Amino acid sequence: SITMKKLLLFFIFSLHLLYATAQREYWGMTRYGGPDFLINAYGSGVIFKTNKNASKYEVVHNFDSATGFRPEGSLIQADNGKLYGFTGSGFTSWPTKLFELDPITKVYKVIMNADTVGGNQNVYRWGSPFVASNGKIYSLASNKLIETNPATGTNKVIASALSSSGGENYFMQASNGNIYFVTSNNNGIVGQFGGLFVLNPLNNTVSKLYQFVAGTGAAPYGSLVEWTPGILYGTFSYGSGPIVSQGGIFSFNLNTNTFEQKKLFFDVGITGGGSKAYGGLTRYGNKLYGALNSGGVNDYGLLYKYDPATNTLDTLVNFAYQSYPYTFATDTIHNKFIFNRGGWGIELISGYDGRLYGLTQGSMFSYDVATNHFYSLIAFYPDYGNNPSYARLLQTCTKPYFYFTIPDTVHVLQGMPLSFALGTPNTDTFRWYKNNNLLTAQADSTLHIDTAKLTDQGWYNCKMTNECGDSTTKKFYLKVDVVTPLPLVFTATANGAAAKLQWKDENAANISYYELQRSAEGGKFAALAKVNATYQITYNYNDEGFAAFATANVGKACYRLKQVAKDGIETYSQIVCLSAMAHSIFTITPNPARDKVTVNCGSRIKGNITFDWIAANGQVVQTNEYKNITTQTINISHLPTGVYTLRITTANSVENGQIVVER
Repeated sequence: SITMKKLLLFFIFSLHLLYATAQREYWGMTRYGGPDFLINAYGSGVIFKTNKNASKYEVVHNFDSATGFRPEGSLIQADNGKLYGFTGSGFTSWPTKLFELDPITKVYKVIMNADTVGGNQNVYRWGSPFVASNGKIYSLASNKLIETNPATGTNKVIASALSSSGGENYFMQASNGNIYFVTSNNNGIVGQFGGLFVLNPLNNTVSKLYQFVAGTGAAPYGSLVEWTPGILYGTFSYGSGPIVSQGGIFSFNLNTNTFEQKKLFFDVGITGGGSKAYGGLTRYGNKLYGALNSGGVNDYGLLYKYDPATNTLDTLVNFAYQSYPYTFATDTIHNKFIFNRGGWGIELISGYDGRLYGLTQGSMFSYDVATNHFYSLIAFYPDYGNNPSYARLLQTCTKPYFYFTIPDTVHVLQGMPLSFALGTPNTDTFRWYKNNNLLTAQADSTLHIDTAKLTDQGWYNCKMTNECGDSTTKKFYLKVDVVTPLPLVFTATANGAAAKLQWKDENAANISYYELQRSAEGGKFAALAKVNATYQITYNYNDEGFAAFATANVGKACYRLKQVAKDGIETYSQIVCLSAMAHSIFTITPNPARDKVTVNCGSRIKGNITFDWIAANGQVVQTNEYKNITTQTINISHLPTGVYTLRITTANSVENGQIVVER
């Protein structure tokens, strides 16, 4: 076998991220703000994310008029892990666009221009997309209901003339498997504002279940929630009977197709009155929670709680301006007024920590139901995102992932170490398996093998775990390669600042060329020179950069020879390492010397060791050979006065140094 002092074979696949990806995150969009806020009428909006504690805020994407402008609505996450949302501005030059964002790579792309689906129309109103249990994405663009297949990237119109409104359109899938949504726009009849629709995803049929009218509650906005099987709850923003109101809560019985007005927002329970219910309801425990755009004691809106069992309504928090310390990027801590004002279409979500989370016009907040405590988390500002509109947060929980495609086969040389690393930023525990058997000694992101043996061959994979779940890599086969020595002799000798490389090849006539390679410590080799093969047998090459390279690499340079045959087959020589004596493990005293020197090897040298004394003319004038030594005294009394090169040859290296002999 080939003797090598040290070869470290790394298979490392990694990607440097400026922002470390967490396991749990909150994602959202703002309608305004971003780097163009000074030149583009308050900015084009951003996609942002925070960590699970909302202590870190990052703008992931800045919208623009070319690829998406001023989003309304919310982000969703499909089964493929990608995020989807709608943009649009109301101008023909900026039609509604459905976009896709990879939360890992941050790659953003438009996958649909809604004005070109089902005929050219000036689509200027849109809603939040929705992922159904069948994996399809459904969305409203103007008056069209569109189905998108994220697996194929295809879009088709399911229904038209629905008279939808803006970004307030949300979908929900009930326990019966059907999808329900509301619209808020007038159907062309005075006093009628919006409808309740049902979509059967099995056959893509759409039916209107109820027409909202001003007399009993109209213009519904926001999401629906299923309270008990077949009973939906939602909000309306306009109309309550003889006296026009600012909205309330309704229920709809799917079994009997019965609409019922449940509660009005100016009723008792809303301190200071409430209005503009542009957001829907969220279930938490046995209560429903929501927010109003205005009203309350400060007229900035409020959070409320509704109990369907008792039909009671209570104010929880009145929004208000407040002083808020925050830190972003490299800024120091500033105190600014946080803009806790209701905003258009606040939708709450239930966070992993048991709190409710939401967005106002100028803030991200959480609310602790148990303690009735309100927390201001993020203060929006024009340059990094401002004024979310009809938006709720998306909570993501990302299972372990890695950045590369694992090869089918990984190779390692017999007798060499292996380090196979998984480039993963969000894994807590690692479990490696060989042939489906757990390797208890392997417990981190890298598979370590100190010395590869034939018995190490087999099928390997890793199961990675974090708080969001498990991910398992594909299996790869570890192949331990046995290297056959080349039919040539390769040597390296230090000659002052240079290294003389020599080889003899009796088979040179069948060789195309030789490549000399150099590395530090026998690790990753780099090409040093290419020498074309001729019909000669002996070859020489001087590495004039030996001393400089060795000095920069802990005093050592390692060489090997790659032999490339005319048929393309590549083979390698043994590795020869040269050390500058200033960094050598060997110490020789005294120097200058008179009659004898003592060599200290640092530790026991196993096997044969040869000391060649070379005069200035290149002639070897004395050779001493020993075996298994730690220290050795050498008699040099017969050597004439002068400067000698001492060449020390072991099984693994050749080192050269200068000794001065004085009389």
